[in-house]
Amino acid sequence: MDPSKVFCHNPDCPARGKTGCGNSGVVSKYRDGNLITHLIRQVYCCALYRPLLFCVDGLSAYVSSVKKVFRVPVFTGRRGRPRLRRWEHVCVVQVIKQVSMKRVVGVVRRMACGTYEQAESLLKRTQNTMQAHVAYIERLNGTFRSRIVALVRRGRCLARQLPVIEHAMYLVGSVYNFCAPQKSLRLTLFLSDNRIHWVPRTPAIAAGITDHIWTVHELLSYKVPLPPWKPTKQRGRPSKRIKKLIKQWCYNDHT
Repeated sequence: MDPSKVFCHNPDCPARGKTGCGNSGVVSKYRDGNLITHLIRQVYCCALYRPLLFCVDGLSAYVSSVKKVFRVPVFTGRRGRPRLRRWEHVCVVQVIKQVSMKRVVGVVRRMACGTYEQAESLLKRTQNTMQAHVAYIERLNGTFRSRIVALVRRGRCLARQLPVIEHAMYLVGSVYNFCAPQKSLRLTLFLSDNRIHWVPRTPAIAAGITDHIWTVHELLSYKVPLPPWKPTKQRGRPSKRIKKLIKQWCYNDHT
């Protein structure tokens, strides 16, 4: 297992904690445009330049944040800041629930970006369905509420500081990805006498990050190696002290 594929060493990196980029999220007191823009930027850091589908609720900040963040510079060789162009084939579907007497009586789906044909093609390839929904994020919210006592509705335990929620989010996310087998990810083995054996898998196994189901003790006791030390760039020749540090800590990177 390569730890650099799981844990991001840079504390200032917006992709810190993501699977494959260093599992991450954003914590804020308010659900506003700044929170959503920060979240969309994290998605942008780990997304590949290919057709992409967002299924969101009726909050307009999602649409504006996706259009703002998912842009690439177009270099023309001229001086000044290059013009930004939107990603091609990025679809945003708004799923708006109609509620009456605390019950959902209808669902309205609206294309905020892209075309219906592109969204249906992506849904069929990725989720094997033709209807956009937000069931996955609702299931994730339910997981956090069931495992973080401060998020339980009408509970007596309060989190007075945001770092408490943030640390709990990273812990629950790591346990969910490495220690909790998911029924939808299990593999089927057909044995003799028409018997079937199910092989449990976690999201980390399905992503190819690890080859076994971790225990919580193994996860908490895992030591993430520190990133290699790099000397700061300075004008002139390096001093003897700097050369000694480079020889001691940088191995053969600066020989």
